[in-house]
Parts: sequence; C-alpha cells; structure tokens
Amino acid sequence: MKCRQPLAAIARTGWRALLPLGMPVLILASILGGLMTPTEAAVLAVVYAFIVGVFVYREIAWKDLPRLLVHSAVVTAAVCFLLGTAAVVAWVLAVQQVPQILLSAMLSVPGGNIVFLILTAVLFILLGAVLEGLPAVVILLPTFMPVVTKLGIDVIHYSTVVVAATGIGLFLPPIGVGFFIACGIANVPSDRATGAMMPYVYMMCVGLLVVILVPWFTLILPRVLGLG
Repeated sequence: MKCRQPLAAIARTGWRALLPLGMPVLILASILGGLMTPTEAAVLAVVYAFIVGVFVYREIAWKDLPRLLVHSAVVTAAVCFLLGTAAVVAWVLAVQQVPQILLSAMLSVPGGNIVFLILTAVLFILLGAVLEGLPAVVILLPTFMPVVTKLGIDVIHYSTVVVAATGIGLFLPPIGVGFFIACGIANVPSDRATGAMMPYVYMMCVGLLVVILVPWFTLILPRVLGLG
C-alpha cells in the first residue's frame, strides 16, 4: 500500500505534535502522581496551553485574548447552569426514592444477569446525559450494588459497564454535558453536530454490548494480575 504522505512529512508533523501532546501527559502525571488535584491540574493545563499557543506556536495574538476569555466564560457559564440543573434533578430523584423504584422495575423483567446489565447500561447512559456521570453513580450505585452481589455479577465487570455507560451518556446528543462543551469549544451548533456524532454513539453502544455479553474482555487482565 502506497503511503499518501512522505515519511519526512509524517515525522515533521509528529515532532510538531509533541508539545500539544504533552498537555494530557502533564495532567495525568500530576494527578496520578498525587502532586495536584484535578482542579489544580486543569489550571496548570490552561497555563501550559497559554504558553505554547502564545510564545511557542504564536497562533494566539495578545489582541485575541479578550475575545477568547469572553468565549470561555460563556461556555463555562452554560455548563455551570447545566450542572446546577443536574444537581436539582439528582436531589429530587434521591428524595422521591426513584433509584429503589427503578431497581424494582428492573428486577421484575425476566432474563437474568444479562438483561439486568443491559437495563443498567441503558439507565446509566440516559442519567449520565441528564445528571452527568458522578451524580448518577453516587445516587444509583449504592442501591444497585447489593443486588449485583446477590446475582453473582463480578463487581469489576459491573463497574466497567457503569463507567462505560456513563461515558457514553456524557457525549449523548443533544443533552450530554461533554457533547455540549465540545460544541461550545468548536463553535458548532448542537443540532448540526448531532447527526455527525450519532454513528460514534452507535459504535460505542455496540462495544458496550460486547463488554456486557463477553465478561472475559473485562476480567482477563484482573485475573492475570490476580485481582479477580
């Protein structure tokens, strides 16, 4: 197969990408190394991006900074409104004991562990989009875990399904918080991005279904390491 780009161009592009790729490395290393909290790492990432964009690549002019700051403030404010609404919805669900009602409805459906896992995935995808991932997990997981243990479902497998489902919900058009943030950063209307995003959502759902039906993919590494 003939390469469309010469190796020299690929190497040059890879070299130019080293500094931008240093940002996720810096974030993960600072958090996992216990040096910073995620909030502090986010501030460090902004400073890093500012230095690289202004002084190294010089793609950001000083005159552009006020406009960029205003745009960032607008996107951040919109996300804060979404998160505030999600907190109110989470409080209402907890007070009305909705998790217990949902659990009873899920257990009444025949089909055993597979059906329970599929219903769990659908529930966390929807609530992950409406509530954002962490509130959905905090509200539902304490209610669901005793049932998971009683059904004999591996806790690592179940946790992987929950994390994957909430991750899909985070970018579920048109209300996922992550999807909304990405549209705001790219300055693309959410209705235009929804059609382009849905094929990826479908494939992620297929991958999640494979994880549910074949626990081996989730449990092979913990078992090799003696953790499962």
